[in-house]
Amino acid sequence: MKYLSKLRSLIILAMVSGLLLSTTLPMVSAQLIDPNTDKPKNLNDASPYNNFRDVALIMIDFFLSFLGFIAVVIVMYGGVLYVTAAGHQDKVDTAKKIITYAALGLIVILLSYAFVNTILAAGTGQAPLN
Repeated sequence: MKYLSKLRSLIILAMVSGLLLSTTLPMVSAQLIDPNTDKPKNLNDASPYNNFRDVALIMIDFFLSFLGFIAVVIVMYGGVLYVTAAGHQDKVDTAKKIITYAALGLIVILLSYAFVNTILAAGTGQAPLN
């Protein structure tokens, strides 16, 4: 149980850090000097992502990728617990549960990724972003 509380704390810390980074980084606006007018040109004006669909797809893909990374880390943590169980059946059972639930979570994440990209592409008649 001590391992699970540490794992929960680590997951919460990772989620809060990711949330803070994902909300503050897009606020930065890079600028360039336009050679024709010698005035600063905002790069956001030339962005190919000018509608809500593209922005939503990028945000959802980033979030699902982050969750997939967390799930892989949890699988590795379960593997380490399994290897270091040293024959204690309760630790082996805990490690098996962690690996099983993380693998199920990974499957759900992959299915939701496919579902979201299919729905957003079908709703507009456009191919998903690459």
